[in-house]
Amino acid sequence: MTKASEDLKSRTNSNDLVNDNNKIDSPIIWSDVHVHLQDNRFGSDLDIVFNRAEEKNVRRMICSATSPADWRRVEQLGQKRPQLLTTYGIHPWFLRGINGDWEQYLKSMLFRVPRSGFCPAVGEIGLDFAMREKDESLQEDFFRRQLHMANQFQVPVIIHSVQATDRILSILSEFPRFPTLLFHGFVGTRQQIDKIIELGGYFSFSFQNIKPNHKKAIETIIQTPLDRILLESDGPLLFPSKAVFGSNPPLMLEELGNDGFLLNEPALIPVVAAEIQKLKNVPWEIFCQHIQNNEKVFFALWKKVSFS
Repeated sequence: MTKASEDLKSRTNSNDLVNDNNKIDSPIIWSDVHVHLQDNRFGSDLDIVFNRAEEKNVRRMICSATSPADWRRVEQLGQKRPQLLTTYGIHPWFLRGINGDWEQYLKSMLFRVPRSGFCPAVGEIGLDFAMREKDESLQEDFFRRQLHMANQFQVPVIIHSVQATDRILSILSEFPRFPTLLFHGFVGTRQQIDKIIELGGYFSFSFQNIKPNHKKAIETIIQTPLDRILLESDGPLLFPSKAVFGSNPPLMLEELGNDGFLLNEPALIPVVAAEIQKLKNVPWEIFCQHIQNNEKVFFALWKKVSFS
């Protein structure tokens, strides 16, 4: 663990940056399995974001909604962008103030004719027991009700888990197996990882998981089997350039945030890959083979879902 953190801090020397840039520009097709392109911080002109992603060979993205307020926006993006898969759910941060028949609304969002064989999924949902003002019973109620919907339609589930993984696993055990699960930005123990794999789950990681001071997150990546790792930006969550790369990140994008900070976005996926590959300590070619195969299997599980 300590060595991994030290390695991350030392990557601003010129040789490492040259090697990373070679990886970033390698002809590999990537996916960003968790991003919030509907967020206002991306601005209204998403062509810029998609063009940069295309330049870096990021050709497929999963755009996750967070509350009924953005479900329609996510759906509209999905209708316009063939490379975009969409998910609909209520994130634990946005439960308060939800009223009306949201379950019927969610059902209407899920009951769409699949595009290119892919259906909408349920997400981003889950539990977050690190919130300052949390209502655990309310979170669990919404989580169960949304899982019930996912089970009814037999669609994939995108899960947010913070200091609540054991509880999430307990609740998941109340339901039949889902087509596939994605624990995004996951931090947990090897025992939890093994239980999630038994349920058919995958794990996606972003820059937030490789910050040098985030030792538990780095250890999670090291403990996660290569055949269960996927990559995410979690955009527009802020890009921790100083924390990871010092003053010289290998890929600089426009400063999209009003506060002057760089935002995470799909074009950064190759950089995330290069950092995680170093933590896994396997050859770049082997790492890429695993990621490509993981994506193939993951999306195949998603694609097999039908509304028959």
